[in-house]
Amino acid sequence: MVDEMEHIEVLSRATIQITPERLALLRDSSNILAFVICVIMISFYEYAVTFDSEGLPSVGPIIPEASY
Repeated sequence: MVDEMEHIEVLSRATIQITPERLALLRDSSNILAFVICVIMISFYEYAVTFDSEGLPSVGPIIPEASY
């Protein structure tokens, strides 16, 4: 605990001051950004359902074909 307090003190006296409040804000911002990225990925995810010879479904992502 003492080491952490000393580390925070060093960070708060540096050229770019990183206080515990700013560190908490950076953590919150990174969590929000990660959540937004996940929502975007899920909303644009496309999948296809195919059936094998026994009639069992197989779900997988649609892979766009490359045009050369």
